[in-house]
Amino acid sequence: MRHLVITRTKDIFYSLPDERRMVLLEATSSYIDKYKRAGKFRRVYMVPGGGRAMVILDVDSHEEANRIALENPMLQFMEMETYNLVEWDTYFKQMREAYAELAAAR
Repeated sequence: MRHLVITRTKDIFYSLPDERRMVLLEATSSYIDKYKRAGKFRRVYMVPGGGRAMVILDVDSHEEANRIALENPMLQFMEMETYNLVEWDTYFKQMREAYAELAAAR
């Protein structure tokens, strides 16, 4: 199961003392590296200067995705949106089948 995860750092993060922010950033870097090596974070992108990140997450279940999200050291300092992803070929095949069923029902 692949998901697109988009995060945005909350303003409250920037009010933390510099030392605390650096500890969180180092912990987050280790967290990202761990899941990149495990093949769970297929791609990780940052929006420069925007406080946003995008991750292509590849997991076996929703429970695994939830567990990984809960391990994020920045979780309380970010907003997160998650979208399920479907390969284009699969999507297009399903659309053809759905339209064929609709046409047959008329």
